Amino acid sequence: MTEKPLHSDNRSLLTTDDIIKIKDELIDLVTYILKELRTQVQDKKDIMFMYSLARAVTQIESISTLYNLTHISDCLILYRTQVERLLTLFHLIDSDTIQDFDDWSFIQNFETRNKAKSDREQKDHLNPKFWKESEKRLKRYQRLKYAGVNWIRPKSDEFEKIAKRHDVFELYKYGYKYASGFVHPLASDGEDDFGLVIGMKARNKVELDTRPIINNALVVFIFIVDFALDEMNFEWNEYVFKFLNSCKDSIRNGTNCYKENKRIIDGFRKNNLPIYRKYGN
Repeated sequence: MTEKPLHSDNRSLLTTDDIIKIKDELIDLVTYILKELRTQVQDKKDIMFMYSLARAVTQIESISTLYNLTHISDCLILYRTQVERLLTLFHLIDSDTIQDFDDWSFIQNFETRNKAKSDREQKDHLNPKFWKESEKRLKRYQRLKYAGVNWIRPKSDEFEKIAKRHDVFELYKYGYKYASGFVHPLASDGEDDFGLVIGMKARNKVELDTRPIINNALVVFIFIVDFALDEMNFEWNEYVFKFLNSCKDSIRNGTNCYKENKRIIDGFRKNNLPIYRKYGN
């Protein structure tokens, strides 16, 4: 008789299949929203959150793929970046520095590219057309460097304060800090991967329940979607947030309560009824 995996957290009520189903329904909604908004967003904040939603989708999909491959350490590395993204979004709104962040990001990208194309050892191998900067980007870089950009990426202790302020300290403690241990090399790295690579299971090794990893990644994904939609300059149909809240409830209590709200949203879509409107319209 095969023993059941050893559980690490008794609050994990959903099966892996249940978690994936919620994830798929969320991605379906977010993808629909992104397609609808692609010609509607103009405000810098809306654009940033639209891109953050797209990034959140690809990250949870990547985690899901790695989870299916049982590449657990890599799942945790991506989980850490998920939490950092969420905390950074909190910070940008708290400090009202979205424009500063956009300028800082542009400078980082510009200077990284410039360092690469200016590397004497690589210069003869690089395609100048690929690395050429447009006149518009060059002028923006010169203007920003002259004016100065003061935005600084938050450090770990600042992320801790942000997490406490937004009542998500556990995500910081176990998502950002704990998962950081999988970003930086340890002597034990590869111990679990060894058997996976050679196709052999270690004798007498207890199988561990890994559902909390994909479960927690899903929770952060929901937080990012919820926060992004709430901060954008659009008013959403009440069932959008009811659906998000019911996804959280399903994770907490193991039910399928999210399905009814998703069916209602799908009904709006089927009948070409808008699920949002821009404030002021």
